[in-house]
Amino acid sequence: MTNYRKGWRVGSSYLPGEKGTLKPYQEFGDSLVCVRYRYNAERNRRIKTVEIVIEEVPWRTEVSEARKKQNKEKLARDEAGK
Repeated sequence: MTNYRKGWRVGSSYLPGEKGTLKPYQEFGDSLVCVRYRYNAERNRRIKTVEIVIEEVPWRTEVSEARKKQNKEKLARDEAGK
């Protein structure tokens, strides 16, 4: 099996709708993020790779109470040092 992580360089990268993305878009639809063409000079080969979304879940950042306390303490020290 070919190791596609060694010796390959990205030659071009395209967003859905740009040239070279029609077939992958037909297959993956709105899950398609981008299409990349990778080249290996040693093997004289080109491969086409796709990046697709396989999961989307809600996410939000929350600052912990400990972090809020640290920020307040730092701000108080900074204000006292002025």
